[in-house]
Amino acid sequence: MINTEVMTNNTVLKDTIDMLFDLSVDDLLEIQSFIKGNRSRNMKDAAADIAEFYKPLTEAELIERIDKGIAEADAGMFIDSETMEKELIAEFGL
Repeated sequence: MINTEVMTNNTVLKDTIDMLFDLSVDDLLEIQSFIKGNRSRNMKDAAADIAEFYKPLTEAELIERIDKGIAEADAGMFIDSETMEKELIAEFGL
């Protein structure tokens, strides 16, 4: 479950895991409950963001978005896919 890259490169995570070994079962259950609550809340927020992003568009909204994209491309406001791929790889260390 633990990302090995994070484990290797993150001393804060290592220190936190070391601290967990000193806790009682009750303390561990409390921390686990806290983390589950935060993960659940974050998942709900993410789901709401996705639902908003992918909401169905009316025909007029769709045509407006297409026309805007065409106008931006005509104005030279675009990046070819190879350049964008290189930028994303560099930015996210992929």
